[in-house]
Amino acid sequence: HEVKDLKYGAVLFEFYQQKYFETLVEYEYAHERGGIQQHGDYPELLKGGVSLSYGLDEQAQNIFSELIAENSDEAVQNRAWYFLAKMLYLRGDIERAAVTLSNVHGTIPRKIDQEYLYLAALINIKLGHFDEAGKISLKFNRKSPYAPFLYFNLGVALGKQKAYEQAIKALKKSASYADGSSELERVADRSQMAIAYLYAVSHDARKANASINQVSSSGVFSNRALLGAGWSFVNSGAYREALAPLGVLEQRSMAIPEVQEAVLLVPHVYEKMNLPGRAAEGFISAGDRYEATLDQLETAKEALKGADVLELFVSNLDDVLGESDWFGT
Repeated sequence: HEVKDLKYGAVLFEFYQQKYFETLVEYEYAHERGGIQQHGDYPELLKGGVSLSYGLDEQAQNIFSELIAENSDEAVQNRAWYFLAKMLYLRGDIERAAVTLSNVHGTIPRKIDQEYLYLAALINIKLGHFDEAGKISLKFNRKSPYAPFLYFNLGVALGKQKAYEQAIKALKKSASYADGSSELERVADRSQMAIAYLYAVSHDARKANASINQVSSSGVFSNRALLGAGWSFVNSGAYREALAPLGVLEQRSMAIPEVQEAVLLVPHVYEKMNLPGRAAEGFISAGDRYEATLDQLETAKEALKGADVLELFVSNLDDVLGESDWFGT
């Protein structure tokens, strides 16, 4: 609640900005200057958590193991057990993660309570204990930042088990968290696409279309939604209606797989509508667009042959870290 050591304040300043490398640098500097005083084991817990976030698994494991061995304080031990379980989960060692998490006893520290529940639910989902994961979801605070992700993962897992009604219910809960922020809007779009797929598998085209129509027309999943809408209309014989979403998709970049499919699907639709002239025109146009795109790809390949890849990486660093352009992807 209160920083009593200025060196710890410098560590926390970097940590709360999610600058994990700088956090570790400040921690090591504090360690060289006599360590952080009057904060018990919490600076060491912070270092372990940051090491884990930065991918330093072995360093994190050593820190948490030492804290567990040396500490009788329940809150510190619970945090350490939680972080160890999280590390094992991220490594894909689900069964050991479950055993490790079971060592958490008593009161869960408030700051990791919702994270702990989220991890426990994910572990149960991976182990196929869907009922238990569902029970854990009921303990979530409505405002928990982890809730929409839990419901999405639970919905997808239940869908794979063909428990469609339960899956759709969980996915609808996930989508209900959309609040205008880009992250939650993407989660909502993914949820609506998954719902549409489940309705399509259940042969309910009307509800599938309704879910597809909930997906943002310009978001990251819009291409898949537009193509899905087009195919849904084609499969139900509503060929004229299929042209609207496919027409929007056709105007987008040929680098997008859904666009590559749409430029061939549109002339196919015209063929189904008994308009052979429009169909032939569409197939010729598709061929031209494919050839032009292949030419662009060859040009790019030639340009990259003589390029200094490291220099390209450094000059595009912001885009690479943000994964916001073709180079980052």
